[in-house]
Amino acid sequence: MWTACSLAVLTGLALVAHAAAQSGTDFSTPIVKGSGSTAASELTRAALTNASATGNAQMSLTYDSVGSGQGQKNLLQNAYDYAISDVPLSEAVYNSSAKDLFQIPFAINSVTIVYNISGIPSGALRLDRPTLAAIYSCDITLWNDPIIAGLNPGLALPTRPITVVVRTDASGTTQQVTEYLAADANTWTLGSGKTIGWPKCVVTVQGSEGVVSYVSANTLSIGYVEYGQARKGGVSVAALKNNAGAFVTPWQANITRMANDLVLPPSAASAQWEHVNFLSLVGAYVYPICGLEFIMLNINQTSKGYMASTIMKEFTLYLLSDAVQYCMQNYGYTAIPLRLCRLARGAARTIVVAPRPPDADAISLPSSFINVYIAPPPGTAPGAAPGAAPGAASSGAPALASAPTSSQPKPGMPNPNLPLVDHLAGSPLVVPGNGVIAAAGRRLLDTWSEWAEQF
Repeated sequence: MWTACSLAVLTGLALVAHAAAQSGTDFSTPIVKGSGSTAASELTRAALTNASATGNAQMSLTYDSVGSGQGQKNLLQNAYDYAISDVPLSEAVYNSSAKDLFQIPFAINSVTIVYNISGIPSGALRLDRPTLAAIYSCDITLWNDPIIAGLNPGLALPTRPITVVVRTDASGTTQQVTEYLAADANTWTLGSGKTIGWPKCVVTVQGSEGVVSYVSANTLSIGYVEYGQARKGGVSVAALKNNAGAFVTPWQANITRMANDLVLPPSAASAQWEHVNFLSLVGAYVYPICGLEFIMLNINQTSKGYMASTIMKEFTLYLLSDAVQYCMQNYGYTAIPLRLCRLARGAARTIVVAPRPPDADAISLPSSFINVYIAPPPGTAPGAAPGAAPGAASSGAPALASAPTSSQPKPGMPNPNLPLVDHLAGSPLVVPGNGVIAAAGRRLLDTWSEWAEQF
């Protein structure tokens, strides 16, 4: 059913299009294209859906899930406007780029070791770095190997071969796992990177979805995947031994505290993000394989024209707003803490956009394209652990879903199940497939950290 509000918006867009046709400026529907991480594809597409739905004009926001490595290449080759990556550019690649680039962190990811063993629930299997290195090197080939059994007293491990699954595409997740293994040069000799020379015993698949699909369908298999994908796929997750000697899963860790322990570069325009290191963190609260999720883009967007450059800047700010940060746990991610959000938002505000055309006012072209209103609840802030174990009871945590659910938030956490609100009418706006949920209240730039700074 058409509402008065929706008819008014459509009429306004029609008038803009008609006036634009009489103008000397190109006001055709702007297209902003991104590509990158398969692990973060669901989160990214949900954010794009909501950003489009709450906009003041027609726009086309796209995302191709091709892997972090290919996403970075696409950006550097000017084939896409932005990249979403599980890892930063290497210092050498960043410094050799002919462009001035921002690497802006907007979330914290956790990479899990997933398995399919009948009778062993999620979180029950324990592994440490040397054992995992031996499994991925094909030196340990049976599930009941004495080394695995020694870490798991009381577990009924099968006397069966291990099927080892790895990514074949250029993957940030692969880089994170192999960097974790390479931290002990005595037990891992295969190097690290988005792709490496795996031993012949492994099974190769494409993308995070491919890992989840294979492990789900094949008993006695083991793989690695970002935590949100593991949760969505319902696969079991191993507890990993951290530097303090504790076996920890992502939902048991204090990932916000981990991020606050990091030594950060002074700017998002820096090659030093490669050296931001979760691996050296020590504490019982630490989960061993975590990283920052980045949006990468040119600092100067003026070549894209007024509309596309403004949308690119506003979408970057939108990723840092309450509307997305409060819902990170729905996707298996952790919101960035205050000091990191300040750095990221400060960078995003300096993205250079093209000047507003002189005839824009004559056709009522909006000065802002992505208008999300938010209302941070008093006494709360994002940053909780990224939800419950895959396949386990939610313990009140919001479900990982592509649409609002009736589940209740954790005590003290904002309710992520509030409806998206059309700020023009003040009435609920239903968006099919919508995953990132916003609430009525303050404007886009009043993110949770700005609100916190008032006190």
